Amino acid sequence: MQKLNPFDKHQFSTQPKYYSNASKSRARKQVVAAYRGITGRTSIPENRNYWTLCNRQPNTDGAEIVQLVKCGLLQKKQFHGIDYDLKGEGIIPFNKQQHPEAYWFEGEWLDVIEQNYEIFKPALVYFDSTRTVVSVGGCVRLARTMNMCPAGTVIAANIMLSDGHSSRRFDPNLLIENLGPHLRSPKAWTVTDRYYAYKASQTEMATYIFFNPSFEKETDNVEK
Repeated sequence: MQKLNPFDKHQFSTQPKYYSNASKSRARKQVVAAYRGITGRTSIPENRNYWTLCNRQPNTDGAEIVQLVKCGLLQKKQFHGIDYDLKGEGIIPFNKQQHPEAYWFEGEWLDVIEQNYEIFKPALVYFDSTRTVVSVGGCVRLARTMNMCPAGTVIAANIMLSDGHSSRRFDPNLLIENLGPHLRSPKAWTVTDRYYAYKASQTEMATYIFFNPSFEKETDNVEK
């Protein structure tokens, strides 16, 4: 098998390099802090897992999986990454080569979750969207994800607050207003009273933290 080089700009020319994006790294730190504040846990439980729209994950410090393992949030075997790889860049084979202990799936986000629902037991979902807060499709996709999550799941949803092709900026409250009608049990979910704003390239993003308060806040002295 040909060895893949994460730093070969000719081999990988179209996908954004999130593993070298400082804004993405800071956003993930905020997500980890939010999860720990909500649940009282420093790491996700042994019998639960982490699901994310993964992109490329080289074995370097800026990669999502490396960052989350190093900060003690999870073990690699709890990491479940999904990527559609529309441009056929070999993202999933590359990730499997770099991190064979983790789970990697090629396909559409919702399709993969539905096809693997028997192992879909997230403690934390990182929904890194490329849609704006006014996108109906993005809102429905997030709601369908939330509808499949078990009790005790925290969801961090990255949503665009601005249109990358113009100067338009959208009201961040629109996501919350539009999400409710698509949720099976809207009262089961709570959103924090703030969102975390950051910039990815020229696009203004926001990370919304949703959680199901139907489970008791746990402390670090409980079995994990």
